[in-house]
Amino acid sequence: MSTEAPLPPLDLSDVAGWRRATRKALLERRLAQSRTVPAAADARIAAQLTRLLADVNGPLAFYWPMQGEFDPRPVVIAWLQADIKRIAVLPVVVEKHAPLAFYAWQTEDPMVAGVFGTTIPKAALHVVPQTLLIPLVGFDAAGYRLGYGGGYYDRTLAQLIQNSKQTKDSVTAIGVGYECSMLDTVAPQVYDLMMSVIVTERERT
Repeated sequence: MSTEAPLPPLDLSDVAGWRRATRKALLERRLAQSRTVPAAADARIAAQLTRLLADVNGPLAFYWPMQGEFDPRPVVIAWLQADIKRIAVLPVVVEKHAPLAFYAWQTEDPMVAGVFGTTIPKAALHVVPQTLLIPLVGFDAAGYRLGYGGGYYDRTLAQLIQNSKQTKDSVTAIGVGYECSMLDTVAPQVYDLMMSVIVTERERT
């Protein structure tokens, strides 16, 4: 299947239905691309992430890749190796329709299957992240993200931002994806939160 397969036309009378259809089409598009994506595209994403994370020292959340997502693990491993005090964490669904929890991760840690096809650390050492690498199913130029439909990252970011007002710690959400997932709009709803920055194989200024 071509990565340029047409997407459903925007239907503001049924945004939820349009999002479901668009999500399905984008996942098919990304999976098709994953078999042919040039190594240079992943290298450009990795280089941008490395620059963005260079001065990040607070806990960093990332994701274990699935369904053709960019693999951030080499970048995260290099980030950890640059300073032994750094902490990386992985998202964990602990309750349906609730914010995500985050478990600390090191390269040697045993992993187990989580829900929705995720992979999580076996040891449940909870850590609250300040910077998050968040996978994109779709995104638009305004910085809004289309996810897998569960709303977990929206709830999580809302909670982290609310808590940050008390702790004075900033929260940075870095959306990570491919240009084939870009939309004219994701038709954002009141609960959708913008990414701080979006990283794909195309550098944005």
